[in-house]
Amino acid sequence: MTTRDRLLQAAAEEFAAKGYHEATVAGICRRAAANIAAVNYHFGSKEALYQEAWRQAHRAADSANPPDGRVPAAAPPEERLRGRLRALLQRALGDADLELRIMQRELLNPTGLLDQVIHQTLDPMRLAMASIVRELLGDLADETTVDLCVLSVVGPCLHVLHRPRRAPPPPAPAWLGPQMLDALTEHCTAFALAGIRETRQRLEAKARHGGSKPCGRASVR
Repeated sequence: MTTRDRLLQAAAEEFAAKGYHEATVAGICRRAAANIAAVNYHFGSKEALYQEAWRQAHRAADSANPPDGRVPAAAPPEERLRGRLRALLQRALGDADLELRIMQRELLNPTGLLDQVIHQTLDPMRLAMASIVRELLGDLADETTVDLCVLSVVGPCLHVLHRPRRAPPPPAPAWLGPQMLDALTEHCTAFALAGIRETRQRLEAKARHGGSKPCGRASVR
């Protein structure tokens, strides 16, 4: 492993454990067994190291747990939706994901340094989910309806993600752990598909009765 790689791994671990403000360059270099000048040489600043460490942690998480849940692109949209929900829940239920732990520290004590990085990195995942939802909704759905459905589909996974972890009381419910992955996947998938199906039926009923499609676009991102 190169010095740069050791620094990225050490930085991800330090930022996940302490957050940006409490983590120090000296501590990261000790963990990486690197000279303190190596951070400036390879990254230019602590801020740049923070951003690149999150990117590296995200790439590692994607490699271990691909966002598509390893469901083939040619599979029916219902199966692709299930695969993406399972992948999201698998990350949310785990405690070892440095990417998510860094994000949680950022939420608790924001720096703003990850805003653009996270947006650029996660946007393809959002667009992929929106594409599946749009396919399930049919041609009558406008972009606002698609966005609202994506929000409703992903929302339960975000609730699981933000459950308390190794924190003071109240703790997370005992049942909300990795052993629930299969049950939660099926539950969230069933609710998501039922909501999308009902929304599609409403759109089709409105079209049959001569209703016009909604105008404008309210962003829910």
